[in-house]
Amino acid sequence: MDMKKLKAEGKRLDPLIRIGKSGLTKNVILEMRKHLKKRGIIKVKLLRSFLEGRPKKEAFSDIVSLTEAVPVDTIGFTMVLARKGYNPGDVLQEKED
Repeated sequence: MDMKKLKAEGKRLDPLIRIGKSGLTKNVILEMRKHLKKRGIIKVKLLRSFLEGRPKKEAFSDIVSLTEAVPVDTIGFTMVLARKGYNPGDVLQEKED
């Protein structure tokens, strides 16, 4: 994996998943895994209500281990995750209408 290319691709993405006060439910984890499988790379936004005094690094680490993804980048409350073995260009981009 070329992390430089992954970071560049991650910057262009909008957050696909937002994790709030309900936290890391089974459905949220399944949704992240589904999008990682389909897209290869996703951006996740953590809302402050999810953290509630918990360190961001700990929350990011939990997400990475539960989704079995590779952390690409973290900025503020946002992180970019990639599927293991993903290379930019592997997945066809969705067409914009």
